[in-house]
Amino acid sequence: MPIVFVTNYLTPYQAALFSRSSDVIITYSPLEENRQWTPLRAEAHVKDVSRLQLRKRLCEILRECNDPSDGFLIGGSARSPEFWFSIAVCRLRRVPFAIWLERPRAPVGLIRRNVLRLALGKTGIILGVGTTATASYRQLIPGTKVSNFPYSYGRTVPVGARRNGNRAPGQKVTALFIGTDWARKGLDIFLAAATEMPRALQSRLELRIAGLSELPLDLKGIVGMTPAAHVAYLGYLEPDELRRELGCADVLVVPSRYDGWAVVVEEAMAEGTPVIASDAVGAAADLVVDGYSGFSFPSGDSGALAVALSAVMSRGTSDQALSAGAMAIVIRHRDMYDIESLEQAIRGAS
Repeated sequence: MPIVFVTNYLTPYQAALFSRSSDVIITYSPLEENRQWTPLRAEAHVKDVSRLQLRKRLCEILRECNDPSDGFLIGGSARSPEFWFSIAVCRLRRVPFAIWLERPRAPVGLIRRNVLRLALGKTGIILGVGTTATASYRQLIPGTKVSNFPYSYGRTVPVGARRNGNRAPGQKVTALFIGTDWARKGLDIFLAAATEMPRALQSRLELRIAGLSELPLDLKGIVGMTPAAHVAYLGYLEPDELRRELGCADVLVVPSRYDGWAVVVEEAMAEGTPVIASDAVGAAADLVVDGYSGFSFPSGDSGALAVALSAVMSRGTSDQALSAGAMAIVIRHRDMYDIESLEQAIRGAS
């Protein structure tokens, strides 16, 4: 069954899932080809309709819905007319469809819940991006079909080489943070955690901040926000540069106050880099196993993050074991959530 994926923002990781030429991706935001990693390009036919007038965009969606055997996957912003038009066309044509949604930010009002319930009817299904999102929608909209389908590389992307050897005693440890929206991503939590670590560990810690060129002004005046650890602000990085940073880091830290999924977790683990993530990160529940592929901690708790960082730096288990655990989870994850399983999930809507 060919799948038509309609979205206003096409990420490389979504594109990598589509490994069949019979599938179609309709994106109505401009593609940034130079920022798509070569191994993550879609094999599906991609239609960039972003430069067309709205009426012509809708006609393209309608044209792809002519075959009643098609299944539709609808992603992107619920504020866009293309989102609701795609649902309406699928309902009228009785085409099985799924809405791909990350975990919602609280609170979710009754009106929004009822609108989604009515829009889905008996032929639509919600695909929650991860177990946390899936549980949220099952609780918010009881009686609606909800299945778990997180973001995934798909089977076409190789996993990086396993790390060789372990870190020597007293060796420097590199902790990487990625993000420009520092408040939502929890940079202040990360820096506060570093200051709460034992001084001996701080002196061995190197913090690398990708996405920012300097400490944000709002944080400069906070006493104790500058740890004894060395802090390097890397600014914006191109995808290949970011991938190198992920492969070289000893640990990726994702202390977000909210992240619907956070694809960077899988990116890091595919490079053999363990992850410390807050429980507000969707990917943490599916990919981060304490002591095996990294550690999780309660969102906003800098003390708990300091403990997790200390554990990575001083744990008895080898770096190689953490790296192997991270890559094993990624391999299992991409094999579970591929294009064939997506097809089965959408078929379950009919």
